[in-house]
Amino acid sequence: MRSSIYPYDNMITEDGSFWAISARNIPAAVAPDSLSQMQAVVVFDNVSPRFLSEMEGEAVDFIMRSRLCQMGLDCELSNLHRPPGTTRRLEATLTLSRAADNGVAERVLDFVRRHQDQVRPGKLFALSRARRLNYEQIIQNVYSTMPGPLIEAEELYRGPNGSDSIIVPLDQIEYEYDRKTPPNPDQLRYLLGPGTRRDLDFFRTTVHRELPLRVPAGGWVLTQMPLFCVREHFAYITGLSLNGELVPTLRHASARLFDPLSYQHVNTRQMIEIFNTGTEDAYCDGVVMEVYRPERRRCSVQIAPNMRLAGLVAPEAGLAEKMDQTMVGTQLAIGMRVMLAAFVVDADELSKLDELMYTSIADATEREPHGERFDLSDCPEYDILTEIEQGDIRAQGFLLSYYFPRWDICSKIDSNYRHIRAVLFRQASQGNDPFFSEFDISRLKNFYNLGIRCLWLRGQGVHEFVMRDECCFFMPADLIERFQTATFFACYGSSAVVDSSLNQKLPVFFNELRELFGEIGVVTGGGPKLMETVNREAQAAGVISASSALSTEFTAVPQRPNNYSDAFMYFDEYCRHIRQKNFSIARFPIFFPGGVGTMEEVGIELCNLKLGVHQNAPYVFIDADYWRPILDFLKQAADRGMVGAKLLENVHLVNDLSEATRVYREFIHETPA
Repeated sequence: MRSSIYPYDNMITEDGSFWAISARNIPAAVAPDSLSQMQAVVVFDNVSPRFLSEMEGEAVDFIMRSRLCQMGLDCELSNLHRPPGTTRRLEATLTLSRAADNGVAERVLDFVRRHQDQVRPGKLFALSRARRLNYEQIIQNVYSTMPGPLIEAEELYRGPNGSDSIIVPLDQIEYEYDRKTPPNPDQLRYLLGPGTRRDLDFFRTTVHRELPLRVPAGGWVLTQMPLFCVREHFAYITGLSLNGELVPTLRHASARLFDPLSYQHVNTRQMIEIFNTGTEDAYCDGVVMEVYRPERRRCSVQIAPNMRLAGLVAPEAGLAEKMDQTMVGTQLAIGMRVMLAAFVVDADELSKLDELMYTSIADATEREPHGERFDLSDCPEYDILTEIEQGDIRAQGFLLSYYFPRWDICSKIDSNYRHIRAVLFRQASQGNDPFFSEFDISRLKNFYNLGIRCLWLRGQGVHEFVMRDECCFFMPADLIERFQTATFFACYGSSAVVDSSLNQKLPVFFNELRELFGEIGVVTGGGPKLMETVNREAQAAGVISASSALSTEFTAVPQRPNNYSDAFMYFDEYCRHIRQKNFSIARFPIFFPGGVGTMEEVGIELCNLKLGVHQNAPYVFIDADYWRPILDFLKQAADRGMVGAKLLENVHLVNDLSEATRVYREFIHETPA
């Protein structure tokens, strides 16, 4: 039976199997139906090479399946060795014994002796010092989410002598077996296989006890504790405690790691089996444990997602610099670059980014003529997402990719959205940064709707993808609340010519608009001249400065985007009409003198007004003489019945921004509250 419990850690073997049961199992003076102890050879096949190479330097422990222990069996493993001539096999001697007064355990022991091929006793686990968490990290882990902490940090205590161990309190409950209804072989076959912990309840009862619990000399007690929320981490139980001190005669014999089988359908309690090896009664009130992270270098300390992301993008974490140093890749040839991706859960892992980031691929620049296109499986994020799908990565974490993931890999991110809290990237695309394709924009919107945050580490800033009324922008996190409530004005105009007097007029205009509307913002095409002037003056005046820039690679003279936007989006040249939708965030359009591009925008805005896509609002045209032909055209179209006369009521030609303020003031007074 291949184990599916710890598939993400190659420092844990698969379940061992019984190879031979010794004739010394049955004491000579004891009849076969009164079995108390037996020995067996246990074989561990398919042991990972990493386990074999590191086990010599680490402490190796045996994890008995907790189902066996919940029915009263103790175990000791000895003589662990690799048989001569084998490469991936380990053998050991296992001694199984039952508590003296437990008839159910006697039947289980006999069942194991008779049906050894149907029972898998447990696994081997290497205790790696490098993987052990300190006390502070463990406390952070308690505050993790999904499923959430099941005990409060205040209930955890440091281990004996202030060590990094923790003490988890026991429950005031004890389980007793009903000897009148012992399990039969068919029931045992089920309980030791697919059965759940809940299924054991049909032949055991609970008794409430006051703490501390008493464990009789040479006896055994089955109790429980609140489930410590370790998620992918391993809780290794080192002993039992009384008043914060170890009780040396007490042993916890079952899964020294929490075995998920033991609470497969019960999410709030972990079974604890306690044996007293001493000659006097012993008492206990807590379980001492150490916590280890899995060997897969994908998961570390589990903290609340928002806390993790804040730490990851904090300036002191230096995420952008670390991605530049380790993830930008190496130039292999013209048009070829090694692309890299990683999956992390907190800022502490950034120091190991070069270890985390084993997923890489040499990808071709798609802008290259006849460039080779790589398959989906060649994307650097593919292996990580496949590990998540297969259950090898179970943590919620963050996908780091130097370039925004290619459109076809994004569908795998969609399907794994419960594990991916955010996608963080440095460049929008490999071949045409900073512009996004129509596929990218569609995926960004889909991620947003699924709750996957997208963060662009552009320059030294962190900008998050945000949507409002299907309009999408990247912006700093502290701007989001203002962005969602501000009244926006779309400012259209020339990318080649601008009136220099606007530098003095715009600040006054913005202040007048704030007096009328409160929080305001402006959105432009993000280019030079008029657009740059509006964005620059808005930013200087504390007005939200937004831009929706379009790549102009196909034009004779490409235009550079301006650098004066608080919120921005960059569209490639194939997204002209998709990009225009982004301007619908604005309640009020303002048209400054412009050329053919501005004329197109005039037509789109007026058509949206005619079709009822936009509400009635003043459409302000600055410089009446320049725009007079537009008004004449509209009047002529209205006279011929091609345009509704009501549309003309929304067109306002003015000579100055102060006149525009008057138009807005009259509109507010005329509009019902």
